[in-house]
Amino acid sequence: MATADDILIDEQFAQKPMSRVTFLRLFSYVRQYRRILALNLIFTILATASQLLGPKFIQFGIDRYLIDFSDSAAALRGILVVSALYLANLLAGWGLTIIQVKSAITVGQGAMNDLRMAVFEHIQRLSLNYFDKTHQGRIINRADSDIDSLDRVLTWGANQMLASVLTLIGVIALLVQYDWRLCLAVSVVVPPLAIATWLFHHYAMSAYRKMREQASRITAALAENISGVRVVQAFSREQENLARFQAVHEVYGQRVIAVARIFHTYMPFVFLMSGLGVAIILGYGGTLVMQREITVGELAAFILYLGMFFGPVQTMGTFTILCSPPPPAPNASSNSWILSHRCMIAPALKRCRQFGATLFSSRSLFATTQPRPTVGFFRPSDLKRSPGKPSRLLARPALERPASSAF
Repeated sequence: MATADDILIDEQFAQKPMSRVTFLRLFSYVRQYRRILALNLIFTILATASQLLGPKFIQFGIDRYLIDFSDSAAALRGILVVSALYLANLLAGWGLTIIQVKSAITVGQGAMNDLRMAVFEHIQRLSLNYFDKTHQGRIINRADSDIDSLDRVLTWGANQMLASVLTLIGVIALLVQYDWRLCLAVSVVVPPLAIATWLFHHYAMSAYRKMREQASRITAALAENISGVRVVQAFSREQENLARFQAVHEVYGQRVIAVARIFHTYMPFVFLMSGLGVAIILGYGGTLVMQREITVGELAAFILYLGMFFGPVQTMGTFTILCSPPPPAPNASSNSWILSHRCMIAPALKRCRQFGATLFSSRSLFATTQPRPTVGFFRPSDLKRSPGKPSRLLARPALERPASSAF
């Protein structure tokens, strides 16, 4: 099995929250789309208001035309009118959501494209010394995977957080307006929910960042192995490199499972608290209905609003995890960015510089008009270093291609 320093490049990931300067730099890419962003926020507010109106129509229809009525024909007409209004409200919310999604995608993808162009332009201006010290896999990962991780932040960050906050505030205000005793009864689920959300945020953030770190290492290992494939084949190291990459991928799989375990423990717990709150409201609220202190429509609306209360809590809890900023790239001049002496490519490249012209540029290796002779493969023991002298290739007879190696 591969050791911890095989293939992997140790990185110094700073566990720091996003600073104000970083946030302003990120927001600068959204600033030129500020009109579309303002339109998106307006339609988000309207869509949230439409969502909060739904239970009101249900309450009005139950109390006015289903519980207390004298004329069945008038009650039927009233129910049809309320149903038509409820359907119109749903269609209006659907239309507002469509505009909201389109404007959010316009802002987010426009900012992402500008960010990618800025990163590409910056990479072309870097010095050659940076590319000597920074490996290709790390550059690809920073310019591709880490930028993609910001997609959800730039596209859905503003409207989802605004919708969640407005929904939470509106639901709490409406619940208190209906009956403060029901609010007090259902508040018993708030402390365990708050504790579970804090624990989820603490452990999920750590697990998710570790998964992202390992995904970065997979991308880097793959890019480095592809760029050094000639050296890999020249030294017949396919099976060893495959085993090392498999070890890296196994660690990634374990971290993905750890993240999934945390997420799918928290989500069912939120639904459990929601069901517990509904059970409390049905029991205590049913008693109040029989005592004529609240109506059936108010009880039904209260239960619907209670379901809306847990949605924003779940959304804000998971969104802050999934939209966490990517771990910052290590310092390019740090020694941790240099491949260790046990890495698969660095020692081979050092030795191949001495005889690269003979090994890779030989006409006998690449000529297509003449039959290719048997190619000799050299073992690491063929490369011997004398103290104070550069590496030299000892003359050995050509060896047959190993039958167990895959090319």
